[in-house]
Amino acid sequence: MARVISVESERFPIAGSFTISRGSKTEAEVITLT
Repeated sequence: MARVISVESERFPIAGSFTISRGSKTEAEVITLT
């Protein structure tokens, strides 16, 4: 039986920004695998 994987990437702006050790972020990236 063959398996199929779908990958989708979406970016969402964040109101303002937040800072983590790798720098400030102004958007969130969501990756969905189905």
